[in-house]
Amino acid sequence: MTLLKALLPALMLVPVMLFPNPSTAADTGLCPEIPAGSDNPDISGNPGCGSGHECLKAGLACREAGIYPRALAFLEAACNLNDPDGCGFAGVAYETGEGTPRNPIKTVQLYRKACSLDSVPGCFSLGMVYWNGSGVRQNYDEAVRNFKNLCRKDHPGACYMLGTASLEGKGVPLSPEEARRLYGQSCNMKHAPACHGLGLLFMNGTGGPKSPEEAVKLFSMSCQGGSPDGCNSYAIALRDGTGTAQNVADAQQLFIKGCNEGFMNSCTNLGWLYEGSKNYRDAADLYDRACGKNDAEGCFRLAMLHDEGKGFARDPRKAVVLFRRSCDLDNGRACNHLAIAYRDGTGTMQSFRESSRLFEKSCNLGYSYGCTSLGYSYFNGRGVSKNLKTANELYDRACNMDNGTACYNLGVNYLEGAGVAKDHGTAVKFLDRACRLKDDAACQKLREVQPQ
Repeated sequence: MTLLKALLPALMLVPVMLFPNPSTAADTGLCPEIPAGSDNPDISGNPGCGSGHECLKAGLACREAGIYPRALAFLEAACNLNDPDGCGFAGVAYETGEGTPRNPIKTVQLYRKACSLDSVPGCFSLGMVYWNGSGVRQNYDEAVRNFKNLCRKDHPGACYMLGTASLEGKGVPLSPEEARRLYGQSCNMKHAPACHGLGLLFMNGTGGPKSPEEAVKLFSMSCQGGSPDGCNSYAIALRDGTGTAQNVADAQQLFIKGCNEGFMNSCTNLGWLYEGSKNYRDAADLYDRACGKNDAEGCFRLAMLHDEGKGFARDPRKAVVLFRRSCDLDNGRACNHLAIAYRDGTGTMQSFRESSRLFEKSCNLGYSYGCTSLGYSYFNGRGVSKNLKTANELYDRACNMDNGTACYNLGVNYLEGAGVAKDHGTAVKFLDRACRLKDDAACQKLREVQPQ
């Protein structure tokens, strides 16, 4: 999984609206009735309340009572009377379908008005709809403009989103270093998704020094702050003993908790523990549950069980269906396995063209074996026009991802002058790297070309 893919669930945790909690903003009194003839929320007047503040209180009281259509009438009336929180909460209703059909365009209009009335949550929500392209054309520049203004005011969610923009180069120059700084700023304000994102940067050495130990501390902070991503990453570190002492029992409890709370990647990781103890049926149940909720890794793990005949009779066709589902959810390994199935005609019709297309997708998703296999396709002209130069470029790309097979192939090509000028020294360099990556063929070839 690439770093950006790992961050996507954390992005989903950023609340679109951060308006005051209704339980603290509303009176605990009964939701007021709307006078007859005043129940149209689009009127410029108000349904029985004398000011924007009074309409807001009435709307939040109705919202607390679960009487959503009436709540929306009061909230829109508050907005019409220029109460920024009325606009914001009405926007929430239209965004989530709370008491009314979802209406992205109306949502944007309400958030825009809330922001124009100097509502910090309204401006953040407006930034998010521009970021996601919901109700408006996606516009990273406009989203970033809102996030920058709010981050200067120490809004943790805005600083986090600005960090993500820097990490992806959307609306701002690509800068992992700036992403690390902004995630740190947001994490210091106890924003749990930012602590998780910063932990991933430390775990991968992105934008600064690599430190699994610091990553684990940040995952723990994120978990304590209520981030299921943080808890899941912390559990993975405990399971593998990465950056901390190995503690499989504690990892399992965190996975169980996350799974029970509906965080599907925790279900998949719990299944992986069951699979490791050869409890394939329980693992399959967890993978199936996660896959049903579009967890790409869950679909991939379930496909592998069918492909390898673990807990089931071996069923390559079923495996192909699940690999395709996982690949459609952008799992690079699944795309690679699906490509192999098409290449070999296992569980599906043989198609070198489709195989090469899927290897390319796998490679673009950051899976090194996809790049290596695509290089092999170009080297041999399978499903694509033969092109040794492109093959070597792909081997080099995969080698830089520490793929020993790719380093070996590139080393051999430099020895033989296949698509590159013969260069014994460069060949030895790549073969040595492949050997260090535990590629046995490379170690043998290295002994042949560099005898003791």
